[in-house]
Amino acid sequence: LATSIAAGAPPVIIDVRYLGQSHQTSVPYRVGSGWGVVSDTFHDAHFRSNGFARREDPIEVVTIRAEAVGRPAMQWSDLPTHRPQGEPIMGRRRVLTPSGEVEASVLWRPGLPPGAEVIGPAVVEEPEATTYLGRGERAVVHETGALEVSW
Repeated sequence: LATSIAAGAPPVIIDVRYLGQSHQTSVPYRVGSGWGVVSDTFHDAHFRSNGFARREDPIEVVTIRAEAVGRPAMQWSDLPTHRPQGEPIMGRRRVLTPSGEVEASVLWRPGLPPGAEVIGPAVVEEPEATTYLGRGERAVVHETGALEVSW
């Protein structure tokens, strides 16, 4: 972790718990501060939250949350413009969802032109994947053919 995050980057938040414990405590971690600092910080935070610390018991890190800051390796303008291929409308289908069965539009993604908007419930099919949009979810086809999904 220390080698993958640059010095001066935003703090990393880690969730730590006593080995076998069912809940964890979130503590900050600064790159390069080491396991001793993690341990001390956790025990102090656990004491403040729970009224006790067992400094002799082993601890474990459950989750690491870090923020990446930088420039993307590729820009949208680096990608080729999408040229639709085939008919975009394939029909309708009944789809089983966690909230029950719904009638959904079925669309062929390679046939959708840039700027096309799809409002769910809809199934957007393509050779490599299928995207399901629930009721009220929305996808807009980017000029590269990528789907920008919002809900």
